[in-house]
Amino acid sequence: MLPYELSTPLFSDYMVKDRFIVLPRGKSIEYTAQGPLDFPDSTIIVKNFSYINVQGQKVVIETRLLVKDPIDHNWKVMNYLWNTEQTDAVKHIRGSKLAITLVDNSGNKHTTNYMVPNTNDCKRCHNNASKLMPIGPKARNLNFVRTGDSVNQLTRWSSLGLLKNMPDLKNISQLPVWTDRENTVLKNVPELIWTSIVHTVIRKVVTHLIQGYFSIMKRTNRHIWVWIKHLYLPEEGQVA
Repeated sequence: MLPYELSTPLFSDYMVKDRFIVLPRGKSIEYTAQGPLDFPDSTIIVKNFSYINVQGQKVVIETRLLVKDPIDHNWKVMNYLWNTEQTDAVKHIRGSKLAITLVDNSGNKHTTNYMVPNTNDCKRCHNNASKLMPIGPKARNLNFVRTGDSVNQLTRWSSLGLLKNMPDLKNISQLPVWTDRENTVLKNVPELIWTSIVHTVIRKVVTHLIQGYFSIMKRTNRHIWVWIKHLYLPEEGQVA
């Protein structure tokens, strides 16, 4: 079982997520520059959803699986809901709503209703061009050093023989690590958002001005044509 992390994970109401990849014996992952990595048949991608309760304990709510079927080579979704004793998880197809009280990373307490998705919810989220696909494990989202490690995640996988045909690390794009406050991209996010808003507003204003200009010209030209017709063309029944 191979643990992994994403540089830009999806925020899910302060949930703690633990991710693992289970590869079939003797098989490896094929590197891809675009989209998710190419996993071999019978791969299982595991994601545990947990929270920290007011006693500081980690409580697992659900385990979601993506399983690559060796028969049709397509991904299948499975969801398992854990019992209150934290001793077992049972396959869960229908959605559920659980009232929980959790503590976030800053020590703040939150009371909320945790929504456990049903199987169709999982399918909709992972749907890509009518096929179920993994979302997170893309090369650019794995290209960083995990917390507590000293080696790049992709480099480690490659050195273990678990990732094949990986190019030089400097040739792999990289998403910013969302917790890195020194990252230039993240520092400039407010400026980038503001710039994007300004550009959008300007573009819309210019578009409306152009559309308005042509609308006015169209009406003006129509009026000019009526005026010319009235002055120079004979009325119906008259001979010029």
